Amino acid sequence: MTDLIKIKEYNKKLLQVEKGNTLNLKNKTKAQFKIGLGFASEYKYAIHTIGFQYIYFKINEYEDFFCQRFYYPDLIDLHKRSKIPVLTQETNSPINKMELLLFSLNYEGNYLKLLDLLNLSGIQLNKAKRGFPILIAGGICPTYNPEPLKNIFDAFVIGEAEDVLPKILKAYKNKLKKHDFLKKISSVQGVYVPGYNTKVKKAQTASLNTNLTSHITTPFSKFPNTLFLEIQRGCQHNCKFCILSHSFKEARMRSINKILKIAKKQISFCKNIRLISPSSCDHPNAKKIYEKVKELGFSIKSGSQRADRLIQKKDILKFVKNDKLTIAPETASANLRNKINKQITNKQIYDCVRLAAKNKYKTIQFFFIIGFSNETSKDRQEIIKMVKKTREILDSNNSEKTTIELTINCHIKKPHTDFERDAQLKVDKYLIHINKIKSALKKIKIDYMDETLLLLEAILVRGSEKEGMLLEKIYSALGINPKRKDIENLINTDKYFTKIRGKLPWSFINLRPSKKTK
Repeated sequence: MTDLIKIKEYNKKLLQVEKGNTLNLKNKTKAQFKIGLGFASEYKYAIHTIGFQYIYFKINEYEDFFCQRFYYPDLIDLHKRSKIPVLTQETNSPINKMELLLFSLNYEGNYLKLLDLLNLSGIQLNKAKRGFPILIAGGICPTYNPEPLKNIFDAFVIGEAEDVLPKILKAYKNKLKKHDFLKKISSVQGVYVPGYNTKVKKAQTASLNTNLTSHITTPFSKFPNTLFLEIQRGCQHNCKFCILSHSFKEARMRSINKILKIAKKQISFCKNIRLISPSSCDHPNAKKIYEKVKELGFSIKSGSQRADRLIQKKDILKFVKNDKLTIAPETASANLRNKINKQITNKQIYDCVRLAAKNKYKTIQFFFIIGFSNETSKDRQEIIKMVKKTREILDSNNSEKTTIELTINCHIKKPHTDFERDAQLKVDKYLIHINKIKSALKKIKIDYMDETLLLLEAILVRGSEKEGMLLEKIYSALGINPKRKDIENLINTDKYFTKIRGKLPWSFINLRPSKKTK
């Protein structure tokens, strides 16, 4: 069996086991306009992504459009050995034969894979030298700072796609020349075309009630056979470090009737569900949603919860699978929490621990961040104290077998937040802090950031066109899996850990509220 046949058979297998895909492939192959939709990581990380699925289904609602998916290949070694370009999942078509490719980008750590995917497919990285395909990127990364990728992509969607996508498709149907197409879409709110428009206001949909009513589930997802159902978008809280609080502050709630209607469509082939929102307890009908979804027969897994909201709506826990309760204090220091405007108290956090014990949870997971501006060693020591206090509460409530897990990330200073100019914590210091915490909590499972990915984020998150060129330099010299030390030997990285002065690369983007929401 040749490498090409193996790849095609693998794509066929992925397609065959998917549930919930309402697309009629036989009819769609006759569509006049064929578009590729890409994700710069492997299938298992892409397929549960709500934005990715929305664009796929929305484009395919149009009779004359056929949207096909592609990913960074699982069988990458076969592609490279036989020099086979990336192929679409639906028809095994080479993506370099399409005229328009859309990408969903949600993590700078995948940018090297993005370059590899394009290079493998024979697609010129430099847009000035590339005729076709036209490349358009959307997602959270381009929304807050597209500049590192401006030499690669012809256009970017800034914000949410719901109101923008139909206008892009309408312009594409007119069969305009590339220049005229880009000029046309540059007038659409939420579309940034470098060289055509110099100020961009984000796009934002008013309501979630018509968004993504079909969902694909699969055993090959990172979350096997699990329905990801969005119940809320946007966050009304004012955490100073969070990009959501600054870019999509307007909370939009999906109605309970719409939520249940979608869930009922999926229950025949999918028993697991995750209710997606910044914190599902923020939904005014949270308890009823959990109760009714549970009655349908779903096993509900809850994401991270705000401690204050969970205390108010503690009854939802009886409807949730009691394997893991996740709380995000961000910092264990009450003083630092106040400075970053994370308005929860230690008492509320410990009350959540008691709730976990009462409901027989197997694990409590805390999400912490270190590296905040003006953070002290005393602030970090509070993590150790909080974990020990949590252990005491569990043990005194007959929950000796309940385990504690920590995820400790480094604070990446994001554009458009209160800390966008502040110095970034150096990688070595982050690792030193992590090791001190690990030494004090030897029996606790602690996950933390990979040092290379942390360095890449520090370079790219607040980068400009220049950092995009450095990205290509790293890729050309070191490939997609470089070591941190090799990157530091290749380029001078010191500047990315200092305070930013002067004009910000993303200052032309307006993420302020744009319309009334429901």
